[in-house]
Amino acid sequence: LGASTAIRYLTAGVDANYDAQNVADARKGRDGAANVVALIQREFQGEMARALGKGGDKIARVVGDMRTAATAVDEAAAGSAAKRSAVKKYNALLDQALAARQELVIQREAAGMSVCYAALDARAGLVVSLTDEMEFVRAIAKYKPCVPVVIVTTSRVTARSTNGLYGIYPCLVDDEAGVLVSEVVQISTKSQDSLDRWVYLDVGLFGGLIEAIGEAIQYPLRWDREGGEDEEVIIAGPTCDSMDILYEDHRYRLPLNLQEGDRLYWLSTGAYTTSYSSVEFNGIPPLRSYMLDTAE
Repeated sequence: LGASTAIRYLTAGVDANYDAQNVADARKGRDGAANVVALIQREFQGEMARALGKGGDKIARVVGDMRTAATAVDEAAAGSAAKRSAVKKYNALLDQALAARQELVIQREAAGMSVCYAALDARAGLVVSLTDEMEFVRAIAKYKPCVPVVIVTTSRVTARSTNGLYGIYPCLVDDEAGVLVSEVVQISTKSQDSLDRWVYLDVGLFGGLIEAIGEAIQYPLRWDREGGEDEEVIIAGPTCDSMDILYEDHRYRLPLNLQEGDRLYWLSTGAYTTSYSSVEFNGIPPLRSYMLDTAE
């Protein structure tokens, strides 16, 4: 499998000796670089985007460069100087990705061991961890936790792969739970010369979306209007507080024909909306919540 397995080595902790040979095969070009690109698109990016944090972001950036280098390898003529240069660059990027992965493995090991020792020192009866990162869960199991460890995850792969590990009890939850329904109350620009369109909603940081502070979370967003052109906008809440700007750096694209009174649907907002909503700030009533029974 050559290079394809070498990339898989970056995302899954399999036997190092086995993978060392596959890395060597990748360097010899036994697997076409295009196969590496296909595998990255199919498996690597989604896994990284879910839960590998800062270390995973570093690997993801390197792999993005690897994709470009792999294309150059495939397109260069055999035996040419361009081919040799492309292969050299690809191998250098592969070395960077492997080194970054090793750093990540060390961090996971330390985190897994810390969980087990902390549970022991605190005489805990149960440990609950919210994570989608399969390798972190395996690191916990490796150090034989003295109490049950419940893994709350939105990843079916993580839940399935960690079921049966020592002391691990995966709990799969829906990652799209919680929909916050908002209404457009005003659309405007700051001045005649401004190119930025501001969309003001009836909810903001103080009305249920406090977890968007600092634009730390970009929720999936839906609306009713279909078709037509769209453009980037700045989204803000309804209060007088200057902090009540939801997204200014991260620009959502909304329809040009969006009108006041239209609804925007914020998905995957979870439980921290009504519980974080202010009460009568600026005379705005707290959020109302509705529980839907979707059981068959």
